Amino acid sequence: MFSFRNCRGFTLVEMLSVIAVVGILAAIIIPVVSGVRERAKEGASLANLRQIGAGLSLYVNDNNGELPLLSVDYANQYWSRSLMPYLESNKVEGERFVNGSGGALGAVFMDPLVEDGNHHSLSDYGANTYVIRQRNTNSSNPASNRKVSTIDNPENLVSVMSAETNYNGRKIGAWYAGASTYVATGSSNPGPSDRGRGLIQALFLDGHVQSIPTEEFRENRESLLVPQ
Repeated sequence: MFSFRNCRGFTLVEMLSVIAVVGILAAIIIPVVSGVRERAKEGASLANLRQIGAGLSLYVNDNNGELPLLSVDYANQYWSRSLMPYLESNKVEGERFVNGSGGALGAVFMDPLVEDGNHHSLSDYGANTYVIRQRNTNSSNPASNRKVSTIDNPENLVSVMSAETNYNGRKIGAWYAGASTYVATGSSNPGPSDRGRGLIQALFLDGHVQSIPTEEFRENRESLLVPQ
């Protein structure tokens, strides 16, 4: 006949051994899972840039070979808004509210590597201002839309990249990167950003994307950002 008195419980040593094994497994598994999640975010960020590149190509085809303006007087015709009709993902997903409230942002312009609360209302990816140029109407010689045909190095030229700016003491996504200042000094605000991961996500003018180590990007900034 079965009796509970015949059942032997775990000894303290056995329980401590099990706890130790569980702790070791957790120490191994948790960093692996975290690393997988981060790599998935990096992949999604590059996928966003690839879609932006496709939209940029469609825009150029529809506009006599011209790239969009960065904006006009930093007040309208923003480059990210100009691309919205050409982005397939936005036709499906529409716009998302930035940081839980406020203005709406095209889904593809929200970098998954940027924490919620730190998204920019126009884009977390910054346009290279040598390529996508700003027009100031009060200038004596306002910049015109740059034609792709005037650029000899599209396969080596970064057009859009992960970018950030300092805003009220915190870092948020940025819709453009001050390329001339960055090329001259190696830093700019707003400017290219590795999101603290050591890799800058970059879209090249020919449409391919690449994660570039931060130091490599900085050392080769002129060849990567200045059109030939």
